[in-house]
Amino acid sequence: VGTSISKPTLVLFIIGSIIMGFVEMLGILSVIPFISTVIDPNNIFENGYLYSLYKSFNFGSEFNFIIFLGIASFLTLMFSNIFITYMNWKVFQITRLQEHILSTKLLNKYLNNNYSFYLENNSSELEKNLLHEVTRVITDIFLPGIIALSKLSIIVFIVGVLLVADPILAISVFSVISFLYILTYYAVKENLTEISDKVADLLGEKFKIISEIFSGVREIKLDSYEEVFTNKYKGISSVYADQLARSLAIGTLPRYILEALAFGGIIIIVLILFVTLDDTSHIISLIALYALAGYRLLPAAQAIYFAVSKYKFGRPALLVVYNDLNNNSY
Repeated sequence: VGTSISKPTLVLFIIGSIIMGFVEMLGILSVIPFISTVIDPNNIFENGYLYSLYKSFNFGSEFNFIIFLGIASFLTLMFSNIFITYMNWKVFQITRLQEHILSTKLLNKYLNNNYSFYLENNSSELEKNLLHEVTRVITDIFLPGIIALSKLSIIVFIVGVLLVADPILAISVFSVISFLYILTYYAVKENLTEISDKVADLLGEKFKIISEIFSGVREIKLDSYEEVFTNKYKGISSVYADQLARSLAIGTLPRYILEALAFGGIIIIVLILFVTLDDTSHIISLIALYALAGYRLLPAAQAIYFAVSKYKFGRPALLVVYNDLNNNSY
Protein backbone atom coordinates (compact mmCIF):
# COMPACT_ATOMS: atom_id res chain seq x y z
CA VAL A 1 0.00 0.00 0.00
CA GLY A 2 1.44 3.41 -0.92
CA THR A 3 1.54 6.41 1.36
CA SER A 4 0.41 9.02 -1.12
CA ILE A 5 -2.07 9.63 -3.89
CA SER A 6 -1.04 8.72 -7.43
CA LYS A 7 0.76 11.26 -9.61
CA PRO A 8 -1.96 11.22 -12.33
CA THR A 9 -4.59 12.04 -9.70
CA LEU A 10 -2.48 14.89 -8.36
CA VAL A 11 -1.80 16.25 -11.87
CA LEU A 12 -5.51 16.15 -12.72
CA PHE A 13 -6.32 17.92 -9.48
CA ILE A 14 -3.79 20.70 -10.22
CA ILE A 15 -5.21 21.11 -13.74
CA GLY A 16 -8.73 21.25 -12.26
CA SER A 17 -7.59 23.89 -9.77
CA ILE A 18 -6.16 26.04 -12.57
CA ILE A 19 -9.42 25.68 -14.53
CA MET A 20 -11.34 26.64 -11.38
CA GLY A 21 -9.30 29.83 -11.06
CA PHE A 22 -9.92 30.66 -14.71
CA VAL A 23 -13.67 30.00 -14.36
CA GLU A 24 -13.78 32.22 -11.25
CA MET A 25 -12.12 34.97 -13.27
CA LEU A 26 -14.68 34.60 -16.07
CA GLY A 27 -17.51 34.76 -13.54
CA ILE A 28 -16.23 38.04 -12.15
CA LEU A 29 -15.48 39.54 -15.57
CA SER A 30 -18.92 38.62 -16.94
CA VAL A 31 -20.63 40.94 -14.44
CA ILE A 32 -18.70 44.08 -15.41
CA PRO A 33 -20.07 44.56 -18.99
CA PHE A 34 -23.61 43.97 -17.74
CA ILE A 35 -23.36 46.57 -14.95
CA SER A 36 -21.60 49.17 -17.09
CA THR A 37 -24.15 48.75 -19.90
CA VAL A 38 -27.14 48.99 -17.53
CA ILE A 39 -25.73 52.26 -16.14
CA ASP A 40 -24.88 53.65 -19.58
CA PRO A 41 -26.29 51.84 -22.67
CA ASN A 42 -23.96 53.92 -24.88
CA ASN A 43 -21.17 51.57 -23.73
CA ILE A 44 -22.54 49.09 -26.26
CA PHE A 45 -21.42 51.34 -29.11
CA GLU A 46 -18.29 52.75 -27.40
CA ASN A 47 -16.81 49.37 -26.48
CA GLY A 48 -15.46 47.55 -29.54
CA TYR A 49 -16.01 44.06 -28.13
CA LEU A 50 -19.58 44.75 -27.02
CA TYR A 51 -20.45 46.43 -30.30
CA SER A 52 -19.05 43.49 -32.33
CA LEU A 53 -21.16 41.10 -30.25
CA TYR A 54 -24.20 43.35 -30.62
CA LYS A 55 -23.86 43.50 -34.43
CA SER A 56 -22.91 39.82 -34.89
CA PHE A 57 -26.09 38.49 -33.28
CA ASN A 58 -28.33 41.33 -34.48
CA PHE A 59 -30.07 41.97 -31.13
CA GLY A 60 -32.16 44.77 -32.60
CA SER A 61 -32.37 46.86 -29.43
CA GLU A 62 -30.20 47.91 -26.51
CA PHE A 63 -32.70 46.38 -24.06
CA ASN A 64 -32.46 42.93 -25.67
CA PHE A 65 -28.68 43.11 -25.55
CA ILE A 66 -28.70 44.09 -21.85
CA ILE A 67 -31.02 41.15 -21.09
CA PHE A 68 -28.60 38.87 -22.95
CA LEU A 69 -25.62 40.19 -20.94
CA GLY A 70 -27.52 39.66 -17.69
CA ILE A 71 -28.44 36.07 -18.55
CA ALA A 72 -24.89 35.34 -19.77
CA SER A 73 -23.45 36.73 -16.55
CA PHE A 74 -25.84 34.68 -14.41
CA LEU A 75 -25.10 31.45 -16.31
CA THR A 76 -21.34 32.05 -16.06
CA LEU A 77 -21.55 32.56 -12.29
CA MET A 78 -23.74 29.46 -11.96
CA PHE A 79 -21.28 27.37 -13.95
CA SER A 80 -18.45 28.77 -11.81
CA ASN A 81 -20.21 27.74 -8.60
CA ILE A 82 -21.10 24.27 -9.95
CA PHE A 83 -17.49 23.68 -10.95
CA ILE A 84 -16.28 24.86 -7.52
CA THR A 85 -18.73 22.43 -5.89
CA TYR A 86 -17.33 19.61 -8.01
CA MET A 87 -13.75 20.54 -7.08
CA ASN A 88 -14.67 20.64 -3.39
CA TRP A 89 -16.08 17.12 -3.71
CA LYS A 90 -12.81 15.96 -5.31
CA VAL A 91 -10.86 17.59 -2.48
CA PHE A 92 -12.78 15.65 0.16
CA GLN A 93 -12.59 12.44 -1.89
CA ILE A 94 -8.81 12.71 -2.27
CA THR A 95 -8.43 13.61 1.41
CA ARG A 96 -10.39 10.66 2.77
CA LEU A 97 -8.64 8.31 0.35
CA GLN A 98 -5.34 9.55 1.72
CA GLU A 99 -6.54 8.90 5.29
CA HIS A 100 -7.43 5.32 4.29
CA ILE A 101 -4.01 4.79 2.69
CA LEU A 102 -2.08 6.28 5.61
CA SER A 103 -3.96 4.44 8.38
CA THR A 104 -3.73 1.11 6.50
CA LYS A 105 0.00 1.58 5.98
CA LEU A 106 0.55 2.39 9.66
CA LEU A 107 -1.54 -0.59 10.82
CA ASN A 108 0.41 -2.86 8.49
CA LYS A 109 3.65 -1.48 9.93
CA TYR A 110 2.52 -2.23 13.49
CA LEU A 111 1.29 -5.75 12.66
CA ASN A 112 4.57 -6.70 10.99
CA ASN A 113 6.73 -5.70 13.96
CA ASN A 114 8.03 -8.47 16.20
CA TYR A 115 6.59 -9.20 19.62
CA SER A 116 9.15 -7.08 21.48
CA PHE A 117 7.61 -4.01 19.84
CA TYR A 118 4.34 -4.60 21.73
CA LEU A 119 6.19 -5.17 25.00
CA GLU A 120 8.02 -1.85 24.68
CA ASN A 121 5.08 0.28 23.46
CA ASN A 122 1.84 1.12 25.25
CA SER A 123 -1.17 -0.23 23.36
CA SER A 124 -3.14 2.97 24.09
CA GLU A 125 -0.39 4.98 22.38
CA LEU A 126 -0.59 2.78 19.28
CA GLU A 127 -4.39 3.11 19.26
CA LYS A 128 -4.07 6.88 19.56
CA ASN A 129 -1.69 7.01 16.60
CA LEU A 130 -3.96 4.88 14.43
CA LEU A 131 -7.33 6.33 15.38
CA HIS A 132 -6.49 9.95 16.07
CA GLU A 133 -3.03 11.07 14.96
CA VAL A 134 -3.60 9.89 11.38
CA THR A 135 -6.89 11.82 11.37
CA ARG A 136 -5.09 14.89 12.74
CA VAL A 137 -2.52 14.67 9.94
CA ILE A 138 -5.30 14.58 7.36
CA THR A 139 -7.59 17.16 9.02
CA ASP A 140 -4.93 19.63 10.16
CA ILE A 141 -2.33 19.33 7.39
CA PHE A 142 -3.41 17.47 4.27
CA LEU A 143 -6.97 18.81 3.91
CA PRO A 144 -6.14 22.51 4.57
CA GLY A 145 -3.06 22.15 2.36
CA ILE A 146 -4.92 20.72 -0.62
CA ILE A 147 -7.70 23.32 -0.22
CA ALA A 148 -5.06 26.08 -0.14
CA LEU A 149 -3.51 24.62 -3.32
CA SER A 150 -6.91 24.71 -5.04
CA LYS A 151 -7.44 28.35 -3.97
CA LEU A 152 -4.02 29.55 -5.09
CA SER A 153 -5.00 29.66 -8.77
CA ILE A 154 -8.11 31.68 -7.85
CA ILE A 155 -5.93 34.32 -6.19
CA VAL A 156 -3.56 34.44 -9.18
CA PHE A 157 -6.35 34.90 -11.76
CA ILE A 158 -8.34 37.41 -9.68
CA VAL A 159 -5.29 39.52 -8.85
CA GLY A 160 -4.40 39.40 -12.56
CA VAL A 161 -7.82 40.82 -13.45
CA LEU A 162 -7.48 43.58 -10.84
CA LEU A 163 -3.99 44.46 -12.13
CA VAL A 164 -5.36 44.90 -15.65
CA ALA A 165 -8.25 47.05 -14.38
CA ASP A 166 -6.16 49.32 -12.12
CA PRO A 167 -2.56 48.26 -11.34
CA ILE A 168 -1.86 50.75 -8.54
CA LEU A 169 -5.12 50.09 -6.72
CA ALA A 170 -4.72 46.31 -7.17
CA ILE A 171 -1.17 46.31 -5.78
CA SER A 172 -2.27 48.45 -2.83
CA VAL A 173 -5.21 46.18 -1.93
CA PHE A 174 -3.21 42.97 -2.37
CA SER A 175 -0.32 44.36 -0.30
CA VAL A 176 -2.63 45.32 2.58
CA ILE A 177 -4.31 41.89 2.62
CA SER A 178 -0.96 40.06 2.45
CA PHE A 179 0.56 42.25 5.17
CA LEU A 180 -2.35 41.60 7.55
CA TYR A 181 -2.18 37.84 7.09
CA ILE A 182 1.61 37.69 7.46
CA LEU A 183 1.51 39.96 10.51
CA THR A 184 -1.20 37.85 12.15
CA TYR A 185 0.65 34.61 11.44
CA TYR A 186 3.93 35.79 12.95
CA ALA A 187 2.04 37.15 15.95
CA VAL A 188 0.42 33.79 16.74
CA LYS A 189 2.82 31.13 15.43
CA GLU A 190 4.59 30.62 18.77
CA ASN A 191 1.24 30.30 20.49
CA LEU A 192 0.16 27.73 17.91
CA THR A 193 3.30 25.65 18.50
CA GLU A 194 2.70 25.71 22.25
CA ILE A 195 -0.95 24.70 21.81
CA SER A 196 -0.08 21.85 19.42
CA ASP A 197 2.45 20.38 21.88
CA LYS A 198 -0.09 20.58 24.71
CA VAL A 199 -2.79 18.92 22.59
CA ALA A 200 -0.45 16.05 21.67
CA ASP A 201 0.39 15.42 25.35
CA LEU A 202 -3.22 15.74 26.52
CA LEU A 203 -4.43 13.39 23.81
CA GLY A 204 -1.94 10.77 24.92
CA GLU A 205 -3.15 11.12 28.51
CA LYS A 206 -6.79 10.76 27.43
CA PHE A 207 -6.13 7.50 25.61
CA LYS A 208 -4.01 6.22 28.50
CA ILE A 209 -6.79 6.87 31.04
CA ILE A 210 -9.43 5.24 28.83
CA SER A 211 -7.19 2.20 28.38
CA GLU A 212 -6.65 1.98 32.16
CA ILE A 213 -10.40 2.25 32.81
CA PHE A 214 -11.49 -0.52 30.47
CA SER A 215 -8.58 -2.84 31.24
CA GLY A 216 -9.11 -2.48 35.00
CA VAL A 217 -12.85 -1.97 35.18
CA ARG A 218 -13.26 -4.88 37.61
CA GLU A 219 -10.95 -3.26 40.20
CA ILE A 220 -12.55 0.14 39.66
CA LYS A 221 -16.00 -1.27 40.39
CA LEU A 222 -14.81 -3.25 43.43
CA ASP A 223 -13.02 -0.25 44.98
CA SER A 224 -15.71 2.29 43.94
CA TYR A 225 -13.20 4.42 42.04
CA GLU A 226 -15.67 5.49 39.34
CA GLU A 227 -15.71 9.12 40.45
CA VAL A 228 -11.91 9.25 40.80
CA PHE A 229 -11.34 8.17 37.19
CA THR A 230 -14.22 10.30 35.91
CA ASN A 231 -12.75 13.43 37.51
CA LYS A 232 -9.27 12.54 36.24
CA TYR A 233 -10.56 12.20 32.68
CA LYS A 234 -12.79 15.27 33.03
CA GLY A 235 -9.87 17.52 33.99
CA ILE A 236 -7.73 16.46 31.03
CA SER A 237 -10.63 16.52 28.56
CA SER A 238 -11.61 20.04 29.64
CA VAL A 239 -8.12 21.44 29.03
CA TYR A 240 -7.90 19.54 25.73
CA ALA A 241 -11.19 21.06 24.53
CA ASP A 242 -10.02 24.54 25.52
CA GLN A 243 -6.74 24.19 23.59
CA LEU A 244 -8.56 22.97 20.48
CA ALA A 245 -10.95 25.92 20.66
CA ARG A 246 -8.00 28.33 20.93
CA SER A 247 -6.33 26.82 17.85
CA LEU A 248 -9.53 27.14 15.79
CA ALA A 249 -10.03 30.74 16.94
CA ILE A 250 -6.47 31.63 15.89
CA GLY A 251 -7.07 29.96 12.51
CA THR A 252 -10.06 32.19 11.73
CA LEU A 253 -8.77 35.43 13.31
CA PRO A 254 -7.68 37.34 10.15
CA ARG A 255 -10.99 36.68 8.42
CA TYR A 256 -12.98 38.75 10.91
CA ILE A 257 -10.36 41.49 11.01
CA LEU A 258 -10.45 41.79 7.22
CA GLU A 259 -14.24 41.70 7.06
CA ALA A 260 -14.30 44.60 9.52
CA LEU A 261 -11.80 46.51 7.37
CA ALA A 262 -13.49 45.60 4.07
CA PHE A 263 -16.32 48.11 4.45
CA GLY A 264 -13.89 50.91 5.23
CA GLY A 265 -11.73 49.80 2.31
CA ILE A 266 -14.67 50.00 -0.10
CA ILE A 267 -15.39 53.55 1.06
CA ILE A 268 -11.75 54.52 0.51
CA ILE A 269 -11.74 52.93 -2.97
CA VAL A 270 -14.94 54.80 -3.88
CA LEU A 271 -13.46 58.12 -2.74
CA ILE A 272 -10.22 57.50 -4.65
CA LEU A 273 -12.11 56.61 -7.82
CA PHE A 274 -14.38 59.66 -7.59
CA VAL A 275 -11.34 61.92 -7.20
CA THR A 276 -9.29 60.35 -10.00
CA LEU A 277 -12.04 59.44 -12.52
CA ASP A 278 -14.84 61.43 -14.16
CA ASP A 279 -16.74 58.55 -15.78
CA THR A 280 -19.46 57.48 -13.31
CA SER A 281 -20.24 54.22 -15.13
CA HIS A 282 -16.54 53.28 -15.06
CA ILE A 283 -16.37 54.06 -11.33
CA ILE A 284 -19.39 51.87 -10.54
CA SER A 285 -18.02 49.07 -12.74
CA LEU A 286 -14.72 49.13 -10.83
CA ILE A 287 -16.55 49.13 -7.50
CA ALA A 288 -18.57 46.11 -8.63
CA LEU A 289 -15.36 44.42 -9.82
CA TYR A 290 -13.66 44.90 -6.45
CA ALA A 291 -16.76 43.84 -4.53
CA LEU A 292 -16.99 40.57 -6.49
CA ALA A 293 -13.23 40.06 -6.39
CA GLY A 294 -13.22 40.58 -2.63
CA TYR A 295 -16.08 38.11 -2.25
CA ARG A 296 -13.91 35.43 -3.90
CA LEU A 297 -10.44 36.63 -2.89
CA LEU A 298 -10.82 36.89 0.89
CA PRO A 299 -12.02 33.28 1.40
CA ALA A 300 -9.16 32.05 -0.81
CA ALA A 301 -6.61 34.06 1.18
CA GLN A 302 -8.19 32.81 4.42
CA ALA A 303 -7.85 29.20 3.21
CA ILE A 304 -4.11 29.66 2.62
CA TYR A 305 -3.58 31.29 6.02
CA PHE A 306 -5.65 28.56 7.69
CA ALA A 307 -3.53 25.86 6.02
CA VAL A 308 -0.29 27.46 7.27
CA SER A 309 -1.62 27.92 10.82
CA LYS A 310 -3.06 24.38 10.94
CA TYR A 311 0.29 22.98 9.79
CA LYS A 312 1.90 24.44 12.91
CA PHE A 313 -0.87 22.89 14.98
CA GLY A 314 -0.80 19.47 13.31
CA ARG A 315 2.97 19.10 12.93
CA PRO A 316 3.44 16.98 16.13
CA ALA A 317 0.92 14.43 14.80
CA LEU A 318 2.73 14.40 11.44
CA LEU A 319 6.05 13.69 13.17
CA VAL A 320 4.51 10.84 15.20
CA VAL A 321 3.04 9.13 12.13
CA TYR A 322 6.15 9.76 10.00
CA ASN A 323 8.51 8.40 12.66
CA ASP A 324 6.40 5.27 13.21
CA LEU A 325 6.21 4.58 9.49
CA ASN A 326 9.98 4.96 9.08
CA ASN A 327 11.08 3.26 12.30
CA ASN A 328 13.06 0.16 11.33
CA SER A 329 14.38 -0.70 14.77
CA TYR A 330 11.86 -3.54 15.27
